[in-house]
Amino acid sequence: MTEKQFRLISGPLVLLIIYLDSNPIYYAFIGIQLLEGITNQRIPIIISRLRHGKDHEFAEEVNPHYRINFHAERMLRFTTALFISCAVFLMPEHGWMLSSFVGLMLLLAGLTSICPMILLLRMIGFK
Repeated sequence: MTEKQFRLISGPLVLLIIYLDSNPIYYAFIGIQLLEGITNQRIPIIISRLRHGKDHEFAEEVNPHYRINFHAERMLRFTTALFISCAVFLMPEHGWMLSSFVGLMLLLAGLTSICPMILLLRMIGFK
């Protein structure tokens, strides 16, 4: 599983969570995103290691000189969790708009392989 496929799955999943309007599912999604961001044990990496063997690793970027020694994919997980947390806890009545924006952007990033947030994070200096 690639990061593109993961975004293609997680985008509609966010939209489905909005449609179901269930707080425990929101909390579970936020918790999974935070756990992936903190531990860097992302679901695509785990599935790829299970399919291709334990020694399989994702290819690293060519440029080793980054301003911030932190993966942009990990920061994307934190950002997703932050936006959805803000939508659920700070704006419970109108938070569906922010959550649906996150879900649609993840879906479009999965369809097109272009994630504006990843591009922005890499411009800032993340790996």
